[in-house]
Amino acid sequence: MRLLPVLASLASMACLTTAASITNTVEFDLVYPRDNQSYHPTPHMPVVFAIQNPKLAQNLHPYITFRVQSTTDASAGKGTTYNLTKELTWATADTAKNTPYFVYTFVDAFAKEGGWTIWWNVYWTSCKTDRAGEFHGETTTNKTATTSILLKTSIKNGQAVDLLATNDLPCGALPAFVLDDVDDELLEVTGAKSGFKSCVKVSPAADSWTPATLCDVKFDDEIAGNVTDALADLCASEEGCPGKTVTDGEKENSAGRVAGGMALAGVFGVLVLLLA
Repeated sequence: MRLLPVLASLASMACLTTAASITNTVEFDLVYPRDNQSYHPTPHMPVVFAIQNPKLAQNLHPYITFRVQSTTDASAGKGTTYNLTKELTWATADTAKNTPYFVYTFVDAFAKEGGWTIWWNVYWTSCKTDRAGEFHGETTTNKTATTSILLKTSIKNGQAVDLLATNDLPCGALPAFVLDDVDDELLEVTGAKSGFKSCVKVSPAADSWTPATLCDVKFDDEIAGNVTDALADLCASEEGCPGKTVTDGEKENSAGRVAGGMALAGVFGVLVLLLA
């Protein structure tokens, strides 16, 4: 299964106010695709996560892993695992507005009809403290328990990929990973084993899977356009995307979009990464 480039984008979302954006809470949500939905088979389906409260999240040096596994094809085994944001820097994070930070990639697992599970985890780094809560310059890496969603791909009944249409779906009670007691004071790391210069304290009992506040994370035209343009650029590149033949004319059009995207990067916070 071919692995496609990752893009992370900080979207401008004017009407968003969430608990995660105004407190010491950080929330990680899988916002697309959605649980118990049926999609048309798509060889380059976007998988999108939202990180609420990036102002605090960047201090946790987080990354997300997810695994796509078929529930209808036993021969496919455990599927393919993807790593997101492992090397992510937060230079594009809008810490003033503190709007959700979207991280997304395109995968070709959903190119055929079937049933699917997306399993996902969050990893983060925090200050290591002793039993008395004292910090001695070392960090610790943490991992969540695994959670999942179920979806189907169907030619007859599947919906087309449409991020904006997701805003009208019921929120349900999907799990989100929440850290609800993240300190905002950066402490200097002195331990030789840590790869980071600073860390923050997180309450030992602060992490949990809770019902997601998906209704607070809405796709707007900017983020939907960023995803669409990123896919168009990918398909028009020399690497191409699964199931599509690109003409020379499309390649020329893509060159203009790439140049325009670079000019807008400072405004919309578009950051192009490679999967680890």
